[in-house]
Amino acid sequence: MRRAIFAIFLLLSVVSVQAQRGGRPSGHPQTPQPLVSELRVSSHDNIQFYVFVNGEPTQILPSRQVDISLPYQNDYEIIVVTKTPQLRAATLVYRPETPAGNIDVRLNHRSGNIELVPSNPAPIATPPAPPVAPPPYPGPSICSQEQFEAFASQLRGESFDETRLTVAQIGLRNRLFTCQQLQALAAIFTFDESRVKFLKAAYTSCADPENYVICVQVLTFSSSREEVLKYIANLR
Repeated sequence: MRRAIFAIFLLLSVVSVQAQRGGRPSGHPQTPQPLVSELRVSSHDNIQFYVFVNGEPTQILPSRQVDISLPYQNDYEIIVVTKTPQLRAATLVYRPETPAGNIDVRLNHRSGNIELVPSNPAPIATPPAPPVAPPPYPGPSICSQEQFEAFASQLRGESFDETRLTVAQIGLRNRLFTCQQLQALAAIFTFDESRVKFLKAAYTSCADPENYVICVQVLTFSSSREEVLKYIANLR
């Protein structure tokens, strides 16, 4: 009799524990992590280039092949800038939907410019919807020292001011720079004319615009400094 009561008690204890665990076996699988697609951007035409993803650079030095990891089911703006200033930058909206994809950077001999040819998957047919305006706070973050040094290294790696301007305009997106940082970046350009264009484009990316007079001190000619200051005054 005592053995029967003990067996019933033991059986009820096991059932109670299983109920508290929700009936799940001890080795049930965990929630899978977000999947990532590998994108390779390469050129068979021997073109060296930089790749920007949503305005962010992916490498410091130009290359003929760049490998990028991208989460699935998101739209990405892929921008390719070459080392040759005569070739315009090419843009493609890309959505990874398979484990691996490729974008070929080709030279269009008719137009004389580069074009981006995706394969597996193809780009979406329509451009992405315009982004929702971000709240006034928090805004874009100030460029860190590590990001600044990588950005400056990219500009120094270019041989022509025209290509530097193209790379700089992309790098200025979605981030803020101090006046000291912008002054140092402007000094990388060879000619005053290019520095003027850079400082005009960089004003809206300045974290402390009230001190922008610091930036124009890098300009050689007083007429160049006056041109930038008049441009800023008209924006205010």
